[in-house]
Amino acid sequence: HRGRTVVAWSLAPDSICREHESGAANLAARLAAAARCAGWGYPLAFHFDPLCEFPGWRQAYGELVDALAAAVEPSRVAWISLGSLRYPAGFAPAISGGSANRLFLGETVRGLDAKVRYFKEVRVALYRHVADALRSWTGGRTGIYLCMESKDVWEAVLGWRPPSTMAVADRIIEAASRIR
Repeated sequence: HRGRTVVAWSLAPDSICREHESGAANLAARLAAAARCAGWGYPLAFHFDPLCEFPGWRQAYGELVDALAAAVEPSRVAWISLGSLRYPAGFAPAISGGSANRLFLGETVRGLDAKVRYFKEVRVALYRHVADALRSWTGGRTGIYLCMESKDVWEAVLGWRPPSTMAVADRIIEAASRIR
C-alpha cells in the first residue's frame, strides 16, 4: 500500500449491529480486522454513521468507543467521521415490522437537503457525546469530521466551521499522510 491506502470501517453499537445489520460482519469481527490491518501498517478510518437515538444510547456509544480503544492504537487512525440517522422522506414508513421501527420513533424534521433527520439539539447531543469520548481516547490528535451537517452544527460540536468541502478533504488527506 506504500502509505497510500486507508482502510475504513463503519461502526455501530453491538445492539445496532445485531438488530439492524443482518448479513454484515459483527462489531467484534470489524474491530479484529481493523487490528490486523493496523498491524500490517495501514492507516485506519472509522465511520460512526448513522448515530442513532435509542434508549441507552449514551452507554452503548461509550462502550463502542471503549471497544475501539481496546482494539487499535489511536496513532493508527487517520480520521473518524460522525453522521446521524438521516433518510429520504417516505423511507421510514417503508420499513415494516421488527425492531427497526424503534429507530424511527424519535422526533424528526425535514432538513434543507430534504432528508429527514433528528432535531438539531438531538444531533448535537449525539455528536458531542461520541466526539468527546473519541477525543479523550485519541488525545485530540485524530481528525473528526461530520457528515452532511450544517456549519452551525460543526461549530457547536467541534468548535470550528469548515470554510468549504475542499477544506475538509484537505484535512483528511493531511491526516492520512501523517500515519506511517
